[in-house]
Amino acid sequence: MTLLVFFRRTKMGKIINLPGATEMEGKMLKINSNHYWKKYFYPLLLQHERRSFANPHSVALLLTNIIYEYVERLPVPFKPVMAKIMCTMHGESFINALVKDAEFAKEVKKSFRELLLVTRQ
Repeated sequence: MTLLVFFRRTKMGKIINLPGATEMEGKMLKINSNHYWKKYFYPLLLQHERRSFANPHSVALLLTNIIYEYVERLPVPFKPVMAKIMCTMHGESFINALVKDAEFAKEVKKSFRELLLVTRQ
């Protein structure tokens, strides 16, 4: 899979911090407590606990990259299905769990959807 990267300037003027590991893991387990996600996907997210972001597009890019890093480790037949499940069914839930600020989260979701369109081409 090829992932194209793009950035846009933002006028948000805010800096958000991702939750700490315990809080982040708790929120993720509410989304899906699947054993494989718990063992292989969530640790990829937890590496970024308390990380600061000033640009919503950076959060979307981080989440997209983590999803694809996880999916690349799966057996070949499962890769496209799992990528679709994680991005389309759970993407916005992941963002809600990671970003507390509603306005910032809205921009992250917008950027995440744009990234999904770019990666499908």
